[in-house]
Amino acid sequence: MYHLDAGPLSKDEIREAAHLIEQAGGRSWAEQEAEPQRSRAMPALAAAAPASEGAQALTSLARMVTYRER
Repeated sequence: MYHLDAGPLSKDEIREAAHLIEQAGGRSWAEQEAEPQRSRAMPALAAAAPASEGAQALTSLARMVTYRER
């Protein structure tokens, strides 16, 4: 699966990789880590003082990827 010259993964290989990640606890860890990371990112975003539209877009994106369903 990790061979450098293997090219893109097939749909079956992607499903198998997702299954292996799930079995190893990767999804659970990522879900637990997402909110603390988002919470730390928001003050950094505010400190950068982006334009209002950009700040709203980035905040929405952070919320979407943190709380998305499969």
